[in-house]
Amino acid sequence: MDAPPETLTIDGAKYDINTDYRVWIEVMDRLEKLNLSPTTAKAAQATLAGIRELEELVLGKVSKVNAGEFLKAVVAFSKGYASAPMRPIGGSSERTYDFAYDISEIVVAIRNQSGIDIGYKCEHFHWWLFLLEFRTLCGSHYILNLMDTRGYKGKDPEMKKRKAAAALPAKFNDEDMEALEELQALLDGGE
Repeated sequence: MDAPPETLTIDGAKYDINTDYRVWIEVMDRLEKLNLSPTTAKAAQATLAGIRELEELVLGKVSKVNAGEFLKAVVAFSKGYASAPMRPIGGSSERTYDFAYDISEIVVAIRNQSGIDIGYKCEHFHWWLFLLEFRTLCGSHYILNLMDTRGYKGKDPEMKKRKAAAALPAKFNDEDMEALEELQALLDGGE
């Protein structure tokens, strides 16, 4: 097993990057929110601004690299070590975990299983190693129980209640947020 990379290659040039898992949890969250098919100039500007914010997170500066090549490199890096795809718990295709929302439970499970404390005292833990630890969690960790509950597809009323109680919060992209802000303005007696 090779050491995890510390750089991204974009248009043939290598760039040093921040590889800490906390940064990449933020990167993953922002990637999900990016509108990659903007239909208005305002939405396109918001997308470009989001990409530049990602550059700041990943590269430590806005470097004005080719946005498409940058995103390809970020997505490729975000996958970590090559491994079999992680099957959703319970056979479900819906989201069963969210790194940002479930981070406390994930950190505790990694500590309990591997003995590696990546909590607040840890200054840096590589994203790829974080993914490796997360993907290999097994047993009865609370996060695995949550994931199983969130992915439940059966008819048991008690399990359905547990699933609803354990549901992840909704995620919104820029267009969703804009629509919610417009709705709020209307409700507040605005335009």
